Amino acid sequence: IHQGPGVGNRASVAGAASSSSSSSTTSLRAFSTSTTSNNNQSSSSSKLSSSRAQNAIALLPTYLLDARSVTKFHPVNAPNGALQLSVAENQLSELPVRGVTGVVEHGGAAVESDGEEVTLVQVLSQLASSTVARPSDDTSSSASSSLTFEKDMIYYQPTQGSPGLRSAMGGYLHDLLLSSSSSTTTSSSSTFNPENIILGAGCNAVLENLCMCLTEPGDAVMIPTPYYAAFEFDLVARAGCEIVSVNTLDYHDESPPSSSVDATNKSDGKRTTIPPSFYYPNKASLTHAYNLSMEQTSRPPRVLLLSHPNNPLGICYPPEVMAECIEWCRENEVHLISDEIYAGSVYRQKRGDGDDTFVSAMSLASSDNGGGDGEEEGLGLGPYIHLVYALSKDFALSGLRVGVAYTENEEILMPMQKLNDLCQISSQTQLLVERMLSANVATGGAAGGND
Repeated sequence: IHQGPGVGNRASVAGAASSSSSSSTTSLRAFSTSTTSNNNQSSSSSKLSSSRAQNAIALLPTYLLDARSVTKFHPVNAPNGALQLSVAENQLSELPVRGVTGVVEHGGAAVESDGEEVTLVQVLSQLASSTVARPSDDTSSSASSSLTFEKDMIYYQPTQGSPGLRSAMGGYLHDLLLSSSSSTTTSSSSTFNPENIILGAGCNAVLENLCMCLTEPGDAVMIPTPYYAAFEFDLVARAGCEIVSVNTLDYHDESPPSSSVDATNKSDGKRTTIPPSFYYPNKASLTHAYNLSMEQTSRPPRVLLLSHPNNPLGICYPPEVMAECIEWCRENEVHLISDEIYAGSVYRQKRGDGDDTFVSAMSLASSDNGGGDGEEEGLGLGPYIHLVYALSKDFALSGLRVGVAYTENEEILMPMQKLNDLCQISSQTQLLVERMLSANVATGGAAGGND
């Protein structure tokens, strides 16, 4: 039930990389100025809308605007409908999951379906109707509340998320991002501190809030090309950032075989493709983008945003590439945000040399910073390394709107929590996700047992 990067994913290729540094540099300033000017003229004679409302529409990729208006294909009811491939929704999750017959909740309470394989929706329905005490309850784990909606859920919740869900999410992120064999240098005591986790209504919401806390309007956010098109909406519409592309093709020891991945080698008739390594950012390409940011904004860039695993390329940056980016950001006091929303959807989990394909920036930054001193909680990331994640891709649960930001920058924790007041997750959804992250699946058939 996973949705992998690069296959029917959330991507539309923006700022496509080319061998020309000038053509590969995407600045939205000219576009925004032109659009604002036109809209200001129209809004001066109308009191029905603002120019920034119209600018928000202009920034949103067309495929996202059209996604919900397309008639969905059905062999009987809508044979002329379309198969929507431009939105990262995995509709295979509507089918039964092979070998899964139910869930075993925290405390050992099993909810099974008479040996029948269940769908993701059935699992969520079982958890949503559970009367077992919430996993974070201090009372006996086998206790039953007899209520699926507890009384404290009708009141205001902590803006950054409930303590129970933040603790469960921290445990899940530890298993996902820090427990790989390639992370052996990470301190065994390194953990995600629940106090540094902010939960919001989707990855775009927590990313926007994070950038609002790290940048001033007009500051540059550097993104290697090609990048996820909706980043332009997420970072520009309200946060007011300016995107500066990081052209990677011109900053490697060799030139790419072709400026077009569709080029054909005339000698053998085979397609010439650009090796993934040409899309890896390095200190040279980052420094060039830094200087471009200075030219375009008259100030240093504030953020380097990396999609890792990468959307739309579907590649993972090797550990040495991520480590170089982390080192460069710390040296230049640029904040690195690692968007690892596809971290659990890496199918070829080993590279040719036997090492892990994906190694989280959280692991690399933690070990590089000593993993803490063993006394204070957290990963020891320092103030310049941050994470965003969500359940939309790995769990195919985009409708629940559960996004995660993790930072150990103490100066932005309280502002992040306050801004999150505008995009909190409902108390009912938080309890459902806490139960889900704390449960195991019940397996049937030849496998037997619980997992």
